[in-house]
Amino acid sequence: MTAPQWAQDLVLQVALDEGRDDVPELTWHRSKRSAFSSGRTWHTSSRIHVTAGTQRRQTQIPYRSGKRTGQVSVRAEQKLVLLHEVAHWLTPFEKQAVTYGRGGDWYDQDGNKADAPTGTRYLSHTATFWDTAWRLFRRYKVPLTYAKVREGNYRKGALIAARKRS
Repeated sequence: MTAPQWAQDLVLQVALDEGRDDVPELTWHRSKRSAFSSGRTWHTSSRIHVTAGTQRRQTQIPYRSGKRTGQVSVRAEQKLVLLHEVAHWLTPFEKQAVTYGRGGDWYDQDGNKADAPTGTRYLSHTATFWDTAWRLFRRYKVPLTYAKVREGNYRKGALIAARKRS
């Protein structure tokens, strides 16, 4: 499935705003099972893939933030996932030298899970990544309350970066 025009336009705009002379290939798919969107980025092939959630007939997605509830548009939910992946594209993995294989998943430079540690661990959800992601969420008007709920449920480090400018 071809990515929606708004998504293609957004990726191009981010690339221009960030001073990049390249644009990642964007592929899009609609999930048959998951209500929420997801994504993946391949650094070496400069490709982003988004699997859009199943809420095709819905216009709003409910969410809970503490005791408060809210709703976000389906497009805003997809935009959050797309910008998260664009932040990965903008922020290369950071290498971390290790001496043993405990304490997290192992990835190669393309983001594929690696079987065994080789002395280097590639970290993708670093402080630099989260700073980039939150900068994009703010610049391109993702509802921040929803972003904090969604990203905070995904990774604890997301909220540390979010607090820097909230």
